[in-house]
Amino acid sequence: MRDVVLTNAVLPQRLRVRENLTSAPMFVRQIFDVHWVYIMLIVEFFAVLSFGFAHDLGCSRLLGRFLSVFISGF
Repeated sequence: MRDVVLTNAVLPQRLRVRENLTSAPMFVRQIFDVHWVYIMLIVEFFAVLSFGFAHDLGCSRLLGRFLSVFISGF
């Protein structure tokens, strides 16, 4: 779980995102940054949810089934 978050934290530097987005307008770069952080936080949240509440997600309760399907679809 931690590896995925750390990998996504350094990935923009490894892909040279700043260099590739220099010709893009400022608002596009800001949207890209916000989107990157948002996806990173959502993936981390789902990982914590999956490991922390594995029993609840795996049981036959409706909320657990719904969240399991949603996370797998995401």
